[in-house]
Amino acid sequence: MATISDEEQVTIGGIVILIVCSCLVIYWIFFQKRNKRIKREDRVSMGRVDEAYRPRPVATGSHCSLDEAAHYAFTNSGTLLYARGTIYWSEEYKHAEEVFIRKTRDEDISNIGTIWIKNSPCSKCAAKLIEYFNLVPNKPTVYIGKIWRGEYGDEESNKEGLKKMKRKGFKLLVWEDDKNEDEEETREYLRNIDM
Repeated sequence: MATISDEEQVTIGGIVILIVCSCLVIYWIFFQKRNKRIKREDRVSMGRVDEAYRPRPVATGSHCSLDEAAHYAFTNSGTLLYARGTIYWSEEYKHAEEVFIRKTRDEDISNIGTIWIKNSPCSKCAAKLIEYFNLVPNKPTVYIGKIWRGEYGDEESNKEGLKKMKRKGFKLLVWEDDKNEDEEETREYLRNIDM
């Protein structure tokens, strides 16, 4: 019977370890991809595809006309904010208001007289806009496409956020556009917001 020398045992052991490690790496890579696909499918089935899977017709920071911005806002998913000719899209885990504040942080915002936004700010974003424009004497007019009744805060706290914006000097109006299917409902909501 043939015996295996110590050197051969070390070599065989090394090969076995290499094969096992390779299999573990392949297994890990396969399941990482599978888990990402499953998570994406879960988000799609719940109607909440994150921004990474939503192609945008134009990128945040793109310049366009108000008519083009309205077209992008009302024919695409996600929230679009438009100010001074520039588009700001919502991102994964960041609302459009937060993206706008981050991108304009080092700019002079005193000349922003008007903001158009597809979905009304949630209560947290309303507070962030109030804080951001705190030192600006003339608060911008905010044109809102539709009232957001989604998962970010409850409907009553979101309404309170809008009311606080009004008290702090923001003028809230409906974003009128042929593509805005929620125009009448938004107008009525804003008309009766203080009731």
